[in-house]
Amino acid sequence: MRSEAIKLATSRAVRGGAVATVVVALGYAALFGLTRRPAADVPTFADNWMAIGGIVGGQGVPAIGTMILMVIAALAVTDEYRTGLIEVTLTATPRRSTVLAAKALVNGVVAAVWSMLLVIAATYVFKAAARGATGELGLSGDLAPLVVVPAIVGLSVLIAVGLGALLRGGALALAVILVWAGGIENLSLFAGEELGASLRRVLLFANAQNAASNGLGALAGPSAWSSIAVVGVWAVVLFGVGAAAFHRRDV
Repeated sequence: MRSEAIKLATSRAVRGGAVATVVVALGYAALFGLTRRPAADVPTFADNWMAIGGIVGGQGVPAIGTMILMVIAALAVTDEYRTGLIEVTLTATPRRSTVLAAKALVNGVVAAVWSMLLVIAATYVFKAAARGATGELGLSGDLAPLVVVPAIVGLSVLIAVGLGALLRGGALALAVILVWAGGIENLSLFAGEELGASLRRVLLFANAQNAASNGLGALAGPSAWSSIAVVGVWAVVLFGVGAAAFHRRDV
């Protein structure tokens, strides 16, 4: 666990990704705060969702912040294959399940905490840009962004670690994440109204947005809890597949 934390703290990709998420999260919040139109009947969590759109995305907006954190987590695995460090890691800790679990735990906790800080910062940037027209940062709605976003990000990082272990290549993992979030899920929009709605109920990023928005996203019906459960199923399955591949294949 300690070695994984050291690797994460000394990684240039992590530092670059942290800066990128700040720019995306706060830039999105400022932009939408400046263009927001005050409305007395808009609940606080609707404003919160607009503020954190740079992290979890929204209707027509990809979850750029989450995608960056997923890429960083995938690189935590694939970079060790690229540099040959994986051999040293497995020599020091022969139990591969322990190695992958440590990577998932360290990256997941750090990303979740970082996303919580981004939620707080983005919400107040949004409020300042909207000149006080928005409600206070609060726990309005079924679930608070301060709880939901870290949960979504943590589960997404678990998925990314599994993909990294499965694919082994940083460029390939990056391509899969980008195509999945920005392309494949959007194909459901062309599947017809009923079929498209059914598909979106089981898609990763659609459910992540629905949970963060307390039902104001592209889905109609599922609660935030059920959407988080769908994301959790994706995480367990893909991390399990990656862990199985990591355990069986040679270095």
